[in-house]
Amino acid sequence: MAQAKSQRRRIRRGSSLEAQNLQCRLAVATAALHPRPNQLRSDPELFRALLSLYGTTPERIWSERVQPFLTTDAKPLAVLYEEHAALAEAAVLDLIEAPMVLERLRSDSARLQAIWPLDRSDLVLLSAAWGLPVYHAA
Repeated sequence: MAQAKSQRRRIRRGSSLEAQNLQCRLAVATAALHPRPNQLRSDPELFRALLSLYGTTPERIWSERVQPFLTTDAKPLAVLYEEHAALAEAAVLDLIEAPMVLERLRSDSARLQAIWPLDRSDLVLLSAAWGLPVYHAA
């Protein structure tokens, strides 16, 4: 019994470290895109909600979903963040989790909308700017 508890703690700790590593990678990637990287912040509630959509480890989320998305969509992301410099309304772009949100808009929009923990208008605005509009009604 004690051994099982110890193993669960190690797994949780490892998961926590993987999640922190994912957040660091997101911060670096988002800073490279953002017109004002010093204004970036994180939203822990959004991060936890997004993690729940993937059903895999944070390491695999990065390597199999987010990193390929950032590479494949580098030009549209650059344009989106350029526009954000002039039109700051899409506040979600000021979050390090924005690449995960954009990837989920493309890959799993219905589930993203269902779990969206922030103001719905933020998602509506971002999705329209990204070219995959969602609507106010959830």
